[in-house]
Amino acid sequence: AIGSSDAAITLDGPIGKKVDFIFSARRSYLQFLFAALKLPILPTYNDYQYKVNYKINDKNKISFIGIGALDQFRLNAGVNDALGPEDSSTVEYNNFIINNLPIQNQWNYMFGINYTHFGKHSYQNIVASRNMLNNRAYRYRGLVEVPDSLIQDYSSFEAENKLRFENTYTKNGWKINAGIGYEYARYYNSTYGKIIVQG
Repeated sequence: AIGSSDAAITLDGPIGKKVDFIFSARRSYLQFLFAALKLPILPTYNDYQYKVNYKINDKNKISFIGIGALDQFRLNAGVNDALGPEDSSTVEYNNFIINNLPIQNQWNYMFGINYTHFGKHSYQNIVASRNMLNNRAYRYRGLVEVPDSLIQDYSSFEAENKLRFENTYTKNGWKINAGIGYEYARYYNSTYGKIIVQG
């Protein structure tokens, strides 16, 4: 499918008698539209998601799920090349954007596995998952990417790994749920900034 800002594809259906899936992905083409409109920013986003279900037998099933994205933000350094003297206010605005906004890249993902076993009066779930977010924003003076021109550099990531076991018991109108979980999380941040006063 093609929309006003992106193109997408979706696939779903069975894979044999015990497995079904759904998968979708998108990619923007805003960067081409913004370049044609002579805007100083060029954003691009990409994302995907999927789910696969596998019915092992009547008492056991397993599911796989995942999502992810990649976002990129660039500057249109040549935006003023086709503008003339009569566009001085537009040139000034574009130069302000280009000289002050950082270039940004961000990606993230999550995937997980869910195993379920069904008993006579209960069912058990085992869930394992991981998610991560990575972010970077940087800026060079005059858009010249050499070490001496670096005036801003920000990077961070966060990641989590999770494992959970649950037992749900149902009988005579009563429902009892008990479980245990484990989580390991990390976060990192690095920020560099150079302040320039009067040149």
